Amino acid sequence: MRGGGGGGDDDDGPWRVLADAAAELASVLLAPSSSPDALADALERATAAVDADDEFVAALGFHRAHRAVVRLTTHPSPDVAAAAGDLAELCARRCPRGVPFPSVGGDASVEPSYARCDVGRRNAPLALILRRAREDPALGGGEKRRVPNIAWPSAIVLARVLALHPALVRGKDVLELGAGLGAVGMAAAALGADAATLTDVDDDAVANMRYNIARGGGVRVRRARSRRREGEAGVVDDDATAAAAAIASRCVAKALDWNDARDVRDVDGTADVVLGADVVHDHGMADGVVSALARAMRSPHGVGVIVNPAPEHRAGADRIPELLTAAGLVFERRVVASALLRAGLEEETEDVKLDVFAIARAEERVPRLEDVGERWFEFD
Repeated sequence: MRGGGGGGDDDDGPWRVLADAAAELASVLLAPSSSPDALADALERATAAVDADDEFVAALGFHRAHRAVVRLTTHPSPDVAAAAGDLAELCARRCPRGVPFPSVGGDASVEPSYARCDVGRRNAPLALILRRAREDPALGGGEKRRVPNIAWPSAIVLARVLALHPALVRGKDVLELGAGLGAVGMAAAALGADAATLTDVDDDAVANMRYNIARGGGVRVRRARSRRREGEAGVVDDDATAAAAAIASRCVAKALDWNDARDVRDVDGTADVVLGADVVHDHGMADGVVSALARAMRSPHGVGVIVNPAPEHRAGADRIPELLTAAGLVFERRVVASALLRAGLEEETEDVKLDVFAIARAEERVPRLEDVGERWFEFD
């Protein structure tokens, strides 16, 4: 698993915790020598785990426990049979998209993958551990991975811009366009936004964002290193608890097609801040993005920030400036290199240049991002 801005495997991540718990229960359910009392207890614990987290269905399947559950519905002990029936019914209802029930252990469609998104800043490191929407295993990874499942460098940079300028979103209503994994909108909520609406045209992406929102974005914090400068704030466990609670309570995910007039009408004038990361990556996309942004921004104080790979990396991105001007918006553009993230990035090369657009309806309202630079994107 690779995570933009963080990189590497997350061995103690959410899936591993569930898989380890499921392994313990599966060992009881699959053992011929397990007593009726032990079986009933394991089934009841598994039912509680599934009720708490749909992914536990997949975790049970990963350890080949589903077939044992179905088999135990005919166990001679009434208590075991009833408990197995309850669990089987719950698993069938709560089964995540893409997970067969009963499942076959080791199936590539069973184990979810996660992206680690380091969205904080140097003296306040904050990471989101976000489950990716499930995919057809035949797609494989790399360039074949669906666009909404990638932790794009643009999103990591935009989230870190917000971490550097939390006043931009604090107490505001925020709308994220083309959210994908939703890291930017979740970061906004963690930084104090009153409400964050995360939108995407992909229904699977929306369902996946709702899953991650309900679990508080899987927030982690890394304690500030001992060599940090004197006077810099440290990071405590309470930070993660507060951030997760903010994400779960202030974020919503919904479908939005910026080329659909009805969808765009639904967000007219609803946002103090409109955000978008890597939203223009093909010819013709910029028109819909800029139109939706201009309509969603509340008048007169609404602002927007777009981070997008430069035109040499994304077809159609060259039209963003002219379309912003045509929409009556003013902006400042700064350039950041994705290499500044200093971490394993997906789908990008180290020399990608990212355009950062700070947007408003009047010059005096344009967010000032002059201090966006290398020192704010490094964690080392």
